[in-house]
Amino acid sequence: MTEVLERFLRYVRVESRSNPDEAGRPSTPGQASFADLLEAELASMNGPWKATRLDDGSILVRLPASPGHEESVHAAFLAHIDTYYGLPGAANPRVVDCDGGSLELSAEVAIPARLLAGFAGKRIVVSDGSGLLGADDKAGVAALMTVLSRMSEGGPVHGPVDFWFTTDEEIGRIGVESLPPGTGESWDILWTVDGEDLAELSVGDLAIKRARVTFLGVDAHPCLHGKDLVPAHYAAARFADRLAGLPNPMTTEGRSAFFQIASVEGRAERAEVFCRFMSFDEADLGPMEKSLVGLAKEAALAYGAHVEVGITTGSANFHDAVLSKPRLIDPARRALAKAGYPAREIEIRGGTDGGLLAVSFPGLVAPDLGTGARNLHSRGEFLVMDELEALPGIVLGIISEYGGA
Repeated sequence: MTEVLERFLRYVRVESRSNPDEAGRPSTPGQASFADLLEAELASMNGPWKATRLDDGSILVRLPASPGHEESVHAAFLAHIDTYYGLPGAANPRVVDCDGGSLELSAEVAIPARLLAGFAGKRIVVSDGSGLLGADDKAGVAALMTVLSRMSEGGPVHGPVDFWFTTDEEIGRIGVESLPPGTGESWDILWTVDGEDLAELSVGDLAIKRARVTFLGVDAHPCLHGKDLVPAHYAAARFADRLAGLPNPMTTEGRSAFFQIASVEGRAERAEVFCRFMSFDEADLGPMEKSLVGLAKEAALAYGAHVEVGITTGSANFHDAVLSKPRLIDPARRALAKAGYPAREIEIRGGTDGGLLAVSFPGLVAPDLGTGARNLHSRGEFLVMDELEALPGIVLGIISEYGGA
């Protein structure tokens, strides 16, 4: 068994899902336990780096440049240690031979043939269907820990390079505020190792804004004092219904902009709708915000409620930054091709860790490497084994090229 696969199979057994309802950092004790495990492994490697546990529970590993290569490209590589909060995150993994047909994981869960048809003859890793496999993003963590293991034994000549194992990525808390001052600004390029298909090189993502729409009303006895009732939750429901009539995840694809309702909760006195609006073109976000605010005001007026709309930036599209510095992507193109995975460059229809960081560090080149994971955030998540096993060598190839730049 290869080192990276052995690590992955161990790591996915650790319950480390995040919790959007917990304000602490990290948001769950499982993430802290997993970080403890990684810290112990890093210490046992005795590598030429400084590993620091940051305030948010993440781990920053910083390697000084090889002598004479201090002016080389300063690269960073990122993977997150939490898993999606919606499903259990401690897996019971197994390796199976894929025949391209549907695969039953349990009596209730199966991976349909349409998702497996292209993998006939390959070996894949699956869970038992009781929860996530956890390849998002323990595949990335396993790959980067394997890279560090190899660099502790010598590895390629390199420029300054950082590795960051982040917490609470799945709930949008990327942890910029916990980085030592000047860290992000020092990076020439940040690679997030958190994608799916290894051959897909993500060179851009959606620009995303988040909206928390709060309706405030008046509660009253519905039978005796119905005319005094100002139902905030009715207004929230009306707003959600109207917003659902605009372009949404179910009715759009490709590069189309859309709105998404993440949650609706509340009662008569107070109700909240948390939603997002997103586009590859940041110029779309202004008109989309205007439409959203207009629908919120109309819904509040219909029931006499008060409404407050809070807008925050969730992610930036870093595609222009990539286009401005193509030489920083070239080493990945060459490393992928050498490993037998010629790159298909895409702007991913989603927000990425790099997009989150590009909000704080405008102009940051922040592409995403795939890990071999598929069908994420699902009990039917699976991992293509040979893609994961190729990944550490690809990352080392990128680091080696930067060291010579």
